Amino acid sequence: MEEFSVIYKILKILKDTMDYEEFDNELLSPEAIKLSVPKWSRIMALIVKEGYVTGISCMYPRVKLIRPEITLKGLEYLEQNSLMKKAANIAKRYKRHNTRIIKIKDKGMINMRDFIDTTIKNTLLRLSLSFGIILGITAGYMIIRLFR
Repeated sequence: MEEFSVIYKILKILKDTMDYEEFDNELLSPEAIKLSVPKWSRIMALIVKEGYVTGISCMYPRVKLIRPEITLKGLEYLEQNSLMKKAANIAKRYKRHNTRIIKIKDKGMINMRDFIDTTIKNTLLRLSLSFGIILGITAGYMIIRLFR
């Protein structure tokens, strides 16, 4: 699973540097990402093959960063994964704080379960917009089944 974190990190770097005139290749070096050269080369080949980035020439074990840029598919990957992480974190918090009463500014005292239910519903709405209605309904059904 570490590989998915590395892919996310690489894509995040490319997204964050979209405003730069010149790209510093050192930002994506194996040393900067903290990977061995063979593993870095394989991961770079994967993200190029999947169409998440352009501007990288890959002929394993050689990888040449020409002018790396994130693609629309790469941006979608980042968006989907950040929403899934948020949903997973909310689900973890839901289990931990199942029935606590909390105080929310301007809302007074409310039940933690109601608060998290609302948060999960809002997150699922965002997920359904990102993944499509079918996937959103499926994720919602799975989360609801998880807590019953």
